[in-house]
This record gives sequence, structure tokens and C-alpha cells, in this order.
Amino acid sequence: MKDKIRTLIKKRLGNKKGSAMIEYTIGLLLLVSLVCFLFDVIIIAQKQYIVSQQANLLARELGVQGGVYSTVPQGFPGSDTNYVRSSEMYNSIQKNLENAGFSTAKQEWSVKITTYTKTGAVASSSNLGQSSQIKADYGIPIDVTITFKYKWTLWGQIFPGLSQITSNTSRHSVSEFKYNYDYWDGEH
Repeated sequence: MKDKIRTLIKKRLGNKKGSAMIEYTIGLLLLVSLVCFLFDVIIIAQKQYIVSQQANLLARELGVQGGVYSTVPQGFPGSDTNYVRSSEMYNSIQKNLENAGFSTAKQEWSVKITTYTKTGAVASSSNLGQSSQIKADYGIPIDVTITFKYKWTLWGQIFPGLSQITSNTSRHSVSEFKYNYDYWDGEH
């Protein structure tokens, strides 16, 4: 029995007919896989760029206005025209991320805002929403973290374990707005 199998294998290996077609097919499959991988990398890089851009804008805005409220804080320079309320901030991020292909309904993204004390301890940490109330007085550090999920749409079809991955982008800012000028602790 072993001799029959051995002879059959030797015959098949000795016969070179069709080997060019097999090499062509394998090469074509590798080319298709490479194109799928590159396509997904370009899409993911574009999404990562947009998320990073949103994190930059959000950190800058939170620093300038000392956090975010659903109403304009008393004494804010420029009052209504210059202050971005929490609902406006959330809707702007939602619109930009949905344009980039992230779904709000499927909870493919979230924004976490963390404020610290002057000694570095966490003062508060909450997700940005339509009616967020996050205060960071002058000189208080603020961290913005956008967590997002992305899919390897084509590459994930070839390697199913890579279908959905969670990543995040963080930015740091410092509050520039003083809520109460009557109490000034100074900059130590």
C-alpha cells in the first residue's frame, strides 16, 4: 500500500503539466490580497486622521473655554457668540465622524473628557454628551480621548479575526478661562 502511494506521489511530482496555472493562480490571489490590504489601510488612515483632527479641535476648544456647559457661563468673553455649548460640540463631532464613516447608532465612537487637579489627581472624568457639564478652571489640565472602532472591510474577509478593532486618540490641553476672578489662587 505504501509503495502505491509513493509511486503515485512520484508520478504527480514528476508531471509538470499545469504548474504554471497553479503559480499564476497563487500569484493572482496574493495580488488581490495585497490590493485589499492597501485599500483598507488607506481607509483606516483617513479615519484615523479625521479622529485625530477632531481630538485636536476639541482639546483646543475645551482649553479656551475652560470645559463645556449646556449654557454659557457668566462672564465668558463674547457670551453667546463665542461659546460652544455641549450640544453644539457633540453634534459637530457626531456630524464629522459620521461623514468619515463612523456610526453613532452602533456606538462606534465615544469622547471621554478628564480633568485633573493642580497636583495631578483626577478631578472628574465623563463622556461628552448633549448636556455635559464639565468645568476646568484656569490652569487645570484637560485630557480628551476619542475611542473609535474601525473595520478591516476587505482584509477582514480574508482574515476574519481582524474584522473590528478598537483604538483611541488622546490630546492634552490646559484651561485658559478663569470662572471667578474674585478668587485667584495664582500660578504656583
